[in-house]
Amino acid sequence: MKDHQKTKSQLVDELTDLRRQLESSEVQQKRLAEQLEQILDYSPVLLTVAGLDGHFKQVNSAFTRILGYTEEELLSQSAFETIHPDDRAASKAQLEKLAAGESLLNFENRNICKDGTFRWLSWTVVPRPEEGLVYGIGHDITDHKRSESRLRESEERFRAIFEQAAVGVAQIETNTGRFYRVNQAYCDIVGYKQEEMTATTFMKITHPDDLQGDLDNMQKLVAGEIREFSMEKRYFRTDGSIVWVYLTVSPMWSIGEEPNYHIAVVEDITERKRAEEELQEAHDLLERRVEQRTAELATSNLALRKEIAERTKVEETLRHHREMMMNMAEGVALVRAADAVIVYANPQFVRMFEYDSGELVGKQVSILNAPTEAQAPEKLAMEIMASLREHAVWRGELQNITKNGRPFWCHASVSTFESAEHGTVWVSVHEDITRSKKKEELLEASRDLAVALNAETNLQKAANKCLEAAIRFSGMDGAGLYIANDNGGLDLVTHTGLSDAFVDSVAHLGPESPAVQRVMAGDALYLQPEELLAPVSEICIREGVLSIAILPIRHPCRSVTTVAFSPVSIWHRIRWMKCRCGRGSPWRKRPQRSAGLLHASNPRKVSLPKRSS
Repeated sequence: MKDHQKTKSQLVDELTDLRRQLESSEVQQKRLAEQLEQILDYSPVLLTVAGLDGHFKQVNSAFTRILGYTEEELLSQSAFETIHPDDRAASKAQLEKLAAGESLLNFENRNICKDGTFRWLSWTVVPRPEEGLVYGIGHDITDHKRSESRLRESEERFRAIFEQAAVGVAQIETNTGRFYRVNQAYCDIVGYKQEEMTATTFMKITHPDDLQGDLDNMQKLVAGEIREFSMEKRYFRTDGSIVWVYLTVSPMWSIGEEPNYHIAVVEDITERKRAEEELQEAHDLLERRVEQRTAELATSNLALRKEIAERTKVEETLRHHREMMMNMAEGVALVRAADAVIVYANPQFVRMFEYDSGELVGKQVSILNAPTEAQAPEKLAMEIMASLREHAVWRGELQNITKNGRPFWCHASVSTFESAEHGTVWVSVHEDITRSKKKEELLEASRDLAVALNAETNLQKAANKCLEAAIRFSGMDGAGLYIANDNGGLDLVTHTGLSDAFVDSVAHLGPESPAVQRVMAGDALYLQPEELLAPVSEICIREGVLSIAILPIRHPCRSVTTVAFSPVSIWHRIRWMKCRCGRGSPWRKRPQRSAGLLHASNPRKVSLPKRSS
């Protein structure tokens, strides 16, 4: 039916159907547009529409995810503001080509992110010059660029190591054994040029005796049974000589990949192998000599055992001698003859001279001699040394002095012997004879006092004279004259310089006192206060008495058949004062009286018995 023949109602119905179809098509188009927009927004690639002036017209959400900017921030600025400054010039040049109608394929540049970092993007852009627009697709290739950078750095490091290594390094085709690339050190080791090396295989230059072992290891490497191997092998050099190398082989393929190349590292060990051969020859020679010497050693073994036994005896003897030296009662010192310096002193010698252990070593021997009015210590030492040089021995009595200035008498016996360590030395053995010297002096003084006492008819005057003589003879601070009583004790006749406490204490000494018994037997005593019985010892110690001398004096005061002794007791305290007094004599003895003993207030006295006719 033609349109002019249709009724009005029919035309209305057709228009209504057309409107419905049109509305349905618009809805579908709108739905498709929304779906397309969702797809573009969720696309992992960057999609954009931009003007030829470089400003974004439309961007998808990938821009925000990758670069960090919002859509509003991107649409409000030029695309060049997000491009790295070093890449802007190249990017502008590409935009000019787009404006001329040229498409852009895989153009790479760096884009600055909102946080200041940058990402590498690869662009494919299609221009629409008649619309003044370009349509672009961008891919984030940052990770790929970083991988390329790491690979490039790795290759550069490998190349540097390869070329500059002190050992030989070669890249070899695994299937053929052909040298693909070698460094100069490898060429120097085997004597080939690089072009000669790359034209041959490792099998051709390997010694036949070592080739099979090398191939067996390569078979295990290709099969994945081992990841690397090392071995010693021989190469033939171009001149036909042999070079020993230490070979290490590693694969260049990863597990699961097809074997392609492997790395061979060689170190020239020819000199080491030559040294090992020489060492082995020397070892074999030594073994033969050892066998020869074994028989000789077996013969000399008995002699050696005998010598060891003899040495053991000698060492045992020396040990006994050392023990004797350390524990003997006499003081022993070794003096080096060259300079008269003490090189050894045993413990008794050190104690005798009141020094600390080791303190005497290194000192001149002359410091041990006490100065006297007649002779300086140095002069006495020189006289003794002169005698030793002439006669090799010297014996005699001499007065020594301790570190603290106390003089004492010694008997010294000096002999000469040769020491491996010190050369010629003098062995000086010292015995302290102070007590015996004092006893001799006291006995002599006792006789002199007896003469003085018996020569006087006035016995009281004789007693006083005896006390004066006793003090003068002995250099003591005080003296007292006692007579034996009927009970075997002692009664005071007279005294000078004794305290009341001391006089009282002596009155308690009876016949049981060892000192009284010895004096009554005619023995002169020189004692320390602690050698007496209490209370005399306590009084002496409290009042500072240093020593006591007791002298017996024979006096015919009773019948002819009874012999009586009147003991004279002398107590004294002496200090040594250091002073400068005369050439060669730095010490002088000065007695200092005890305040307690020199001021007796009320001494008790008895009369001497009168002589019989």
